[in-house]
Amino acid sequence: MYRCQAAYPPAPPGWQDEEFEYYFDLSSIPAFAEVLAAGQEVTSIVLQLQPDAEFRWRAIQVSNPGSLLGLRFRSPDGTYLSEDYEPMENFSGFPGAAAGIPGGAPVALEPEVVCPAFSVVLLDVKNLQ
Repeated sequence: MYRCQAAYPPAPPGWQDEEFEYYFDLSSIPAFAEVLAAGQEVTSIVLQLQPDAEFRWRAIQVSNPGSLLGLRFRSPDGTYLSEDYEPMENFSGFPGAAAGIPGGAPVALEPEVVCPAFSVVLLDVKNLQ
């Protein structure tokens, strides 16, 4: 049976979905400016979500995955989205990712992760060398 990836149910009556993106990047996460030694990890990097509405986390996209870093995300309730660190290119949705070619489509999360307003998403980063 085929089910379209990222086909989510409509918003409840009286509500509407609006596209919204959060970013982990150098401007908001100083830890990304650090050079990690082989095997070194930085854990519990916080991404604070906005206080006005819940966020339905439906995808992850790494725009420039050309590195040996692994990522591990935690939802607001503390659940890890993977058992171990995943190479960055796994989140790019682009066949050229391993070659460090930027771009690619978001990788859908199924099921979506419902994040309460003003909660946090945590990111762990590890040098996989």
